[in-house]
Parts: sequence; structure tokens; C-alpha cells
Amino acid sequence: MYRINHKAIVFLFVVQAFVGLLWYSFKPMSFIEQELIGSPAESLSSVVMLLFALSIYIYLLFTAWLLSKMHGVSSATRCSAVLGMWLFVTLPNYVFISLHFDFNQGETLYLLSYGALSCFITAAILPLWGASRSIFKS
Repeated sequence: MYRINHKAIVFLFVVQAFVGLLWYSFKPMSFIEQELIGSPAESLSSVVMLLFALSIYIYLLFTAWLLSKMHGVSSATRCSAVLGMWLFVTLPNYVFISLHFDFNQGETLYLLSYGALSCFITAAILPLWGASRSIFKS
């Protein structure tokens, strides 16, 4: 078993789900207009909410697993690794969204802003909150 702090993952999951709800409530007017044109049942279904929560949890587990594999490095290096994941994995989606969808710059930044917020929250808490000590050595 890897030394993953499950308390930190649950705490971060709750914080990021709350931030996600706030993020969704401040969506741009153009998304609201598109939602009014479509049927209201498609706006926020329980399946979408479940997938959103599942993706947050998987992201946190993967990040914690990756950080548990980094032995002998400082907390600052771990924070920069989490920020680097967002910078080199998520941020290139800005180019993809800009090229393939008809969104303006504000809408594109809104779509990527939750990823940035969750990354900064994860980078501020997860590397600094070490795993609990255990009497069982792996």
C-alpha cells in the first residue's frame, strides 16, 4: 500500500466539490443563453454531477499516488510538480478548445478556470499534508 493521506484526499474532495458548485453558479451569460435554448433537463443531470464528482476523486487519487512516488524531494518540489501537471497537461487544452469550438476567449478561460483552481488548491494542501504514520510497514 502506498503512503497516501486519505484524510487529505477526502478534505480536498469536499473543498473542490464546493468550489465546483460555486464555479458552476458563476457561468457566463452565453452559456445560460445556450441552456435556455436547449431543454432544461439537459442542464445539470445527476449523471453529469456523478461524473464530475468521480473525476475529482480520481484526479486527487492519481495526484496523491504520484506524490507518494516522489521520495526525498521537498514540499516545494511536490507543489511545483502538481502545478506542472496543470501547466503541461491541462493548459494545452486552451489551444484545442480555441481551434475546435466556437467559444470566445472569456468562455474558454471560464472552462479552464476550474482546472486551475483545483490545481492550486491541491498544490497548496496535498504536498504539505503528509501521510499518517502507520505501525504497518509496507
